[in-house]
Amino acid sequence: MVTACSKLTKGASEAALYEAEALGAIAHLQTGAAYPINRFEEAWRNVLFSQFHDILPGSGVIETREHALGQFQNTMATANSSRHRALQAISASIDTSRYISDEPIADSISDGAGVGYGSKDFKVTQDVVECFLIGNSISHIQHYSIEER
Repeated sequence: MVTACSKLTKGASEAALYEAEALGAIAHLQTGAAYPINRFEEAWRNVLFSQFHDILPGSGVIETREHALGQFQNTMATANSSRHRALQAISASIDTSRYISDEPIADSISDGAGVGYGSKDFKVTQDVVECFLIGNSISHIQHYSIEER
């Protein structure tokens, strides 16, 4: 489970950073938005640290795994906030004034469709691995029982 979690967080952080960097570059070229190169560099260093020979296979001590998971959280925060800022800049630059209509909202096609629309027909087709970092604020070691689904 530890190895799966290590590999899952590594893959997720890489994918999130690729997306955030691509959107950041588009936003910079299209709108002149700031490109957070220093934040991305630090986030990539975190990802590279997670590839260390004791972390990726899960053979390191617990402190190593906790440190790597903390870096993963920082990396995801950087990627998600950078992606959000890039998407805001891109969407703010799109002129939607020609789509303004005098049609009453109640008569529009999208009335009633929204979050969750059609979700009853959606089926999950793969298992999901969830990883959680639980902080230990007590000064002595605690043992947790972990159940695998």
